[in-house]
Amino acid sequence: MLGLLTCYFNPCRYQNIRDNYFRFRKGLNQPITTVELSFDDHFEIEDAIRIRGQAENLLWQKERLLNLGIQSLPSAVDKVAWLDADILFLNSEWFRLTEQALDEMPVVQMAEQILQLDEAGGLIERQESLGSGWTSGKMARPRHPWFHTGFAWACQRDFLPESGLYDQDVIGGADAAMALSWVGRGAERMNRERATPGMLNAFGNWEQSFAEQSKGNLGCIRGDLCHFWHGKKSGRMYVERMDWLKADDFDPATDIERDTSGLWRWSSNKPEMHRQVAAYFSRRNEDEYLQREQSGSILKPVWLKKTKENAMGCNACEEGLRQRKEQEKTEQRTRNVTKWSVGVTTAPREQPTLERSLISLAEAGFESPRLFVEPGTEIPEDFDHLPISQRDQKLGAFPNWYLALTEMVMRDPRAEAYLLCQDDVLYSKGARNYLEQVLWPSDKTGVVSLYCPSHDQRPEDANGFKATTNGWNSWGALAYIFPNRALRKLLSEPRVLHHRSCGPRQGLKNIDS
Repeated sequence: MLGLLTCYFNPCRYQNIRDNYFRFRKGLNQPITTVELSFDDHFEIEDAIRIRGQAENLLWQKERLLNLGIQSLPSAVDKVAWLDADILFLNSEWFRLTEQALDEMPVVQMAEQILQLDEAGGLIERQESLGSGWTSGKMARPRHPWFHTGFAWACQRDFLPESGLYDQDVIGGADAAMALSWVGRGAERMNRERATPGMLNAFGNWEQSFAEQSKGNLGCIRGDLCHFWHGKKSGRMYVERMDWLKADDFDPATDIERDTSGLWRWSSNKPEMHRQVAAYFSRRNEDEYLQREQSGSILKPVWLKKTKENAMGCNACEEGLRQRKEQEKTEQRTRNVTKWSVGVTTAPREQPTLERSLISLAEAGFESPRLFVEPGTEIPEDFDHLPISQRDQKLGAFPNWYLALTEMVMRDPRAEAYLLCQDDVLYSKGARNYLEQVLWPSDKTGVVSLYCPSHDQRPEDANGFKATTNGWNSWGALAYIFPNRALRKLLSEPRVLHHRSCGPRQGLKNIDS
């Protein structure tokens, strides 16, 4: 018998988290056990297992709550699924398929594709799940894209160790570490995140307790799921949050302990680490869209009023609120681009460069470009999941480029920036974050080139963008970024429409090379 679990942990009383939970429940159509943690006497889920927390419990409790839920399930439940409370299954047969899969597999991820939604419910991107990447063999390739490790998992109940899910990660990220451990890559994940020795030891002990049972024996349920929006990914601070733990050499064995309610609480004297972790929840700013659309105000956590006796908790939250306000002001002032449409034109080459270019593009922050592919081009296996527009006949460089831009506008008419790249370009890591803060260089920007030809380079003025009014041409169009309005004007410009017939008479080499 399959039992379903989720948890409701909302210390800042974000409206998005609450709304997403009830959307999730409405779309579930199955009974589920919810474990709710509240830091005051205000509980929002009528049928939840209710746990009252104190300021000393203000750390990541998700997996701890799920473990308490697992302990509460009747003995007849021999299969357990734990779900994030902000998803919607698109396959109506997900429950039956999960039960059937667990007859054969010890652990399964419950979706093949993750559809990330924006604040209005529109599709931001589609990501393949780790379960799909593993069962399809893609993860066995030397270079493979990132596969999503979260949202919905299920296992045979006796597959879990006595301690349950790994729950000693006090800042989030345990779902990824667990998922990768089931395919033998958990330690790799922890080392990549530069975990402290104490964290590595705690996770290693947990992982070893079931290593013999797993051995990569992991499945995936057919179908996709939607993930509801609850703030920008940048608000999760995936890198910074680990730095807070490393700064004080976090060790689960000595820094946390369980209280009488079963929650983790701090047991060490490391006030700066405790402060950073407590403030993390308000920094996530998961109601940003609602604040912007409704009143611009910050929702003050209710639990703050109830913990005045704890200066650390109060100061941490106040500091988090202050930083969140400053961050909001800064982003409103400097982040001019948030919605992108990204494409890559590619054609056969004697020495293929597409794979390295796509890896670099992902490192820059653009993970899911559309490929505009000339006949005969081989797409690297690690990137065959990307959306593709396949040309049925050879067009040449400029026609493919022009049609690609046209299609990008048709597919993403509301994009704020259109980036079209060639297949032989390398990018600076984190370029997207930089660009979103500096675009556009002027009010009259028609196009921004990420590549500066040698004849335009000025060593004495190497920073920022160089303004030019040389008129339009396609020379050096390795990576052009267009504002929405400028691109529409460009595509309707007669000189552009007739550009292909304006080159040298023999072969149009300046266009099709």
